[in-house]
Amino acid sequence: MPTTFKNTTDRKRFQPKTQVHAPVLFVGREGLIQEATPAAARLLEYPANAKLSSCFYSLVNRRNMAQVTRDLEDMVKRRKSKAEWLLRLWTGRNRWRWYKASAYTKSPFTMPDGADEKPVVAIHLRDVHAW
Repeated sequence: MPTTFKNTTDRKRFQPKTQVHAPVLFVGREGLIQEATPAAARLLEYPANAKLSSCFYSLVNRRNMAQVTRDLEDMVKRRKSKAEWLLRLWTGRNRWRWYKASAYTKSPFTMPDGADEKPVVAIHLRDVHAW
């Protein structure tokens, strides 16, 4: 008997547009994290009720800091639209872990409602072991 798979596009069609299921950090002009999706908090190993650090730069390892700072400055001031990094971030379990991060100014992700200011950059995180 052949196995049939349910069409998964129906599920995606009815999800609210404001709910982002990908691990994304929405970062403001000063480097402050405006919003972190629950998937991003889980990927960064933070407990469900814990709040991430308010500053994105405090999560970045100092060896990656120069490149990340330069690219984010270019995105804010010089209208660079995308940057990618392989970097170490400080997790909720007090350890460094490697992540692949893609930063977008024209984000494919919709910002959740209730943010203080409109974020400048959306940073999509992926665990290095996942790819």
